[in-house]
Amino acid sequence: MHDVVMKLANKFSTAPVMRKQEVDSQRPLAGLKLSVNPPDVSTIEQVTIEIKISGGTFVDVLWEFGDGRTKKEFLREVKKGGKYEKTYKYPQPGVYVIRVRASNPHANFSQVHVLRAQRPVLPIYGVTTNTPQILPSAIVFELTYPASELLPTNATAVFSFGDKKSWKWNIPKEGEGIHETFEHKYRKPGVYLVS
Repeated sequence: MHDVVMKLANKFSTAPVMRKQEVDSQRPLAGLKLSVNPPDVSTIEQVTIEIKISGGTFVDVLWEFGDGRTKKEFLREVKKGGKYEKTYKYPQPGVYVIRVRASNPHANFSQVHVLRAQRPVLPIYGVTTNTPQILPSAIVFELTYPASELLPTNATAVFSFGDKKSWKWNIPKEGEGIHETFEHKYRKPGVYLVS
């Protein structure tokens, strides 16, 4: 906005006539770039949603976080390469469509990012065995996870038995706790590091 003042007078005026007017001169938006860091997130971490706007004035920004919540902002003037960010937390696992819209009377831009929020694997798993055993008996492994904790999302357990063999198990997506048993037979006696 600019304030314009006009003074009008001649030699016959006792006082000049003054008129004031506000003039609205705007710059259009030149672009919008959205970045989300990290691009996918655990349910215990925050995500940073950043936009870069390539100049413009009188910019309305609408942040849509993908979970039904939104935030509106008005930016009177944006310098070229102006950065704006929000931090956000997604406490429930799921797929969220983050959308940011920037507009003024001369341009309209929208950017989208699809974010996957997942429950992390916590260091509270337990593994026990029935060792020592006499060959050719199988070693029984028992994997436990407390029923008081939510299961991690899309997790896989991979056991390396120390004899170049391994076993892979997809952790269930739902349920309360884990109490899973499985067996492995070793061909040679020895001490094996299971990881």
